Parts: sequence; structure tokens; C-alpha cells
Amino acid sequence: LPQKAIAGQHITASVLDANRTGESGIELGFNGVRLSTDASGKVTFMVPEDAVPGNSLSVAMVGNSQARPVQVEVLQPLSTSSQQEPPSIERASNMVSSNGTVVLDGHNFDGIADHNQVMIDETTECKVTAASPVQLKATVPTTVAPGIHFATVHLRGTKSNPGRFDLVTAEVRPDKKEADKEQETTLTVKVLGTTNQVQVRLTNQTPDVIKISKGNDLHLTTSGGDDNSANVEVQRLRKGSYRVDAVIEQ
Repeated sequence: LPQKAIAGQHITASVLDANRTGESGIELGFNGVRLSTDASGKVTFMVPEDAVPGNSLSVAMVGNSQARPVQVEVLQPLSTSSQQEPPSIERASNMVSSNGTVVLDGHNFDGIADHNQVMIDETTECKVTAASPVQLKATVPTTVAPGIHFATVHLRGTKSNPGRFDLVTAEVRPDKKEADKEQETTLTVKVLGTTNQVQVRLTNQTPDVIKISKGNDLHLTTSGGDDNSANVEVQRLRKGSYRVDAVIEQ
């Protein structure tokens, strides 16, 4: 869901599952107006022209009391033009994880998500999941490598300026110093794509095989720098393969 909208123009919201696949037939309420998501999990709503400026648009998942309504800030257009102005990116997400969402703030986007084409480095297209004239959200494919990238928006034959972001991933590896040991006592969480310190959530998916000393579900901060990593102490409980997931927290 975009965080900002323009009165008198469309916004697009999406309902995605844990694998970021769209869920169809989910009913959303836009200030009480009920609309259902399409086959791709998207739904488009026209913000009323007389909408009150501020956080006046409430979007809720109908029939789901556990999902809290989300407030969208409504802005009044400064001017209207019959000509299509090129899209403009003012700000992009500083850091995005693989298969995560890059947020583009700017102007002259289209509130109907499928009208916008978001490209990474002009070679890889992203799926736009939320849209308004002033904000787009798009999923970065897992094929994009860690490092510095640039997003552009293509719309009706025009193209925006590039917006820079860092694509960051985290890997869990045995400590190199223990390569010759039969049992690991240390795991290294290695971050690729940035030299900045990063918050990582570590989850032990095989607690019957290994035990992480500080807990099997913990949050840690990497060192930053060229060797952007963090070590955790582990105890092997029995023989067998293990799996520890590392997820970048944004």
C-alpha cells in the first residue's frame, strides 16, 4: 500500500502472501468502500477529489480483525496539467534485501500500478505492487546481485531520473578458522552489498541439530566495513545437516 496519495487520482494496493505472490479475492475497505483484489492480488481505488488532506484514507482488510487498518496520507494536487510530465524520483530506499521492496518517492507516477514500469539498471524489470502519483513500491527480483543499483520509472514513453539503492543479502557460513574441525562452535553471518552496519534476524530452523548460544531466534548487528559480518556461538547436539536463516531487517 502506498503511504501517500493524491486527491482525485488512483492508488493501487496489493495483498501478498509470504512468498510475495498476489492473493486474489481478498476484500479491502477504502474508507468503507469495499473492493476485491484481482487475479494478481491488486486492487485500484480512486481517491475522492474532496478527500480531506492528511491521514484521512483508512484501508482495512475486511473480515480480518487481526489486521489493523492502515492510514494513507492524502495530498491535494498543487496543479493539474493535461500533458504527461516525465516521472521524477526524489528518493529511493537506502537499502533493499533480495526479493524485498524498493520504495520510490517522487512525482508524476501513475496510481494504476501496471501503467508504471520500474527497471533496475535498465536491464531487469520489477513487479510494481503499490502505486500512487507520488510513490511506487516494487519487488526486486532475486536475480539482482548484491551491491549498488539504480531504479528508473518508465511511463508512457517517458523515463525518470535514476534512484540509487543498495541491494543487501546475508549468508550464514561456518567460521573459516574451524574448517578442519569435525564440529562447528562458531557461525559467521556475512553481509554482502554494503559496508554499513546492518540489523539481521537469525533463525535456527534445526534446533534439534544445533543450538545457538544466545537463542535460536535472535537479532544481531554486523560489524560494518569490508568484512561486514558477525559471529555467533553454537553447540552441535547431534550429527546431521543444519539450517540457519538470516534475514535483513529494514
